[in-house]
Amino acid sequence: MITNKNKSIEELNEIYLKIHNIIHSDLQNIIIDGVTIPVIKSNNNCRKINWNNITFMEQNKASYKKSSYADRARAGEKLTWAINGSNWKLITDKGINL
Repeated sequence: MITNKNKSIEELNEIYLKIHNIIHSDLQNIIIDGVTIPVIKSNNNCRKINWNNITFMEQNKASYKKSSYADRARAGEKLTWAINGSNWKLITDKGINL
């Protein structure tokens, strides 16, 4: 599980879902704990946010690789990955796979 020692699981879930929603919007930043964090574009043009040593990145819809996640994103589902080293967790509108 990706955690923050100062936050409860409920607080982290709320922040993760806010980040997920911002990544899949036209907004250019998010404010967490009074700090403005920009949305940036990765080399593959996917929107991402770096917070608390975690990279939150939208699923690449244009991926040349065949994957069920890319297929889901191309079909319109909003998918966000929370990446911390080799630890990857999926965030969707239905919830967080922590």
